[in-house]
Amino acid sequence: MVGDYKRIDFYDSLQQASVDNGYAGTGFSVATEGTMTIVGSSALNLAGMQVSGEENAIATFAMDSPLDTFSLTLSGIDNALGAMIEVFDVQGNLVHSETFVGGSDARHTKIFSFQVTELMGRAGVVEIGSFKVTSFSPSITLSGINISVPKHVADSRPEDCIEYMSETYCGGVGDDVVSLALWPTTYFAQETAAIHGGMGLDELRISGGGYPMDMTAAGGKISSMEVINLTGSGNNSLTLNLRNVIDNGGVNIFYEGEQSRVQMMIKGNSGDSVDLSDALGLSVDMGDWVQKGGVTVNGASYVSYQHSGLAVELLVQSEVAVTLNNTVGPVASRSAVGLDALGADVISSTLTVPSADIQGFVRAREVEGGAQSESGLHISVRDLRDVGVESTDAPAPPVSEDFNAFDRSLGWLSLEHEETRLYMS
Repeated sequence: MVGDYKRIDFYDSLQQASVDNGYAGTGFSVATEGTMTIVGSSALNLAGMQVSGEENAIATFAMDSPLDTFSLTLSGIDNALGAMIEVFDVQGNLVHSETFVGGSDARHTKIFSFQVTELMGRAGVVEIGSFKVTSFSPSITLSGINISVPKHVADSRPEDCIEYMSETYCGGVGDDVVSLALWPTTYFAQETAAIHGGMGLDELRISGGGYPMDMTAAGGKISSMEVINLTGSGNNSLTLNLRNVIDNGGVNIFYEGEQSRVQMMIKGNSGDSVDLSDALGLSVDMGDWVQKGGVTVNGASYVSYQHSGLAVELLVQSEVAVTLNNTVGPVASRSAVGLDALGADVISSTLTVPSADIQGFVRAREVEGGAQSESGLHISVRDLRDVGVESTDAPAPPVSEDFNAFDRSLGWLSLEHEETRLYMS
């Protein structure tokens, strides 16, 4: 759904009929622990909602949608202690509390205003879900409320095309297609830029010509867009990395290969180009992109690019030119990645890697104390240190020699002991 982030303002005079000591307003509701009566203007109070209790008058306002700004007019605060308003976020946490007395006028009025920007220093830090009014006397009159709610609002333009810099896109539960008719570099440079596919198989189309699309610079401003279509009206280019494919792809969403993989697709034609990097944002190099064979999906031909270390795949339409940028990480980390230990077990202080799963970890064969047998290669933490498979500035681990599994995501297992880490697909 294409739209803008806009501010919607509501006003309620608090003079509609109450039901069972409850009030249903515009964008909110009010409940009281005492009694609620709608009253007219008098010498002692303004017209509005009069709330009463035995010792204290209490009213709680619950918002239908999160807000960041509101103001409330109160009257009849004729006691020396005055009243108190407590503001709560959407999780029910108290974020602000203020006590005040009534004005010097005959009705003892007070206009209470609250804005998140004033309290927290910038907008969007806290979303207000409710606030509570407590009068330190048996009654108080609430005489009008203004509410300001920031929302992503759909507009009357086509819902599948981003044409203005202020627009954003949020997909639904189905398969969505959205077009970007703006210069991508300028659009994603904005703090408010956002294209999120949501559930389903979603496609982002670049509708212009000569447009450079850099997903590595866009970062988290684009997500769950499983297909990027570069066809447009001319030759377009796309820059992306391993992290982008993981963040936008889905498991086996285009076809099922010899093993499950996170898959993303790039569509395009002759003249379009893709620059694909193996960067993941980790301190280690997890492997390289490798060009595999062709794949046919829905009658169209694609070239498969699979990652050697992680179960990740990018399908690029055959006519699109692809440049692979495989970086070389630290030697120690590269050596560790050379282990392909599918199904490996951690037994006490020893890592057991089946022989059939060892792919090029040559230095491990030279490990002193590492036993090579038909069942596999057995490597301990101490063995790994002896061949330099650890951070160069890391202190030697103390007494314990056990590995601990700390991540099993993305189709790979990562083991660590102090500063020594071993990554396996």
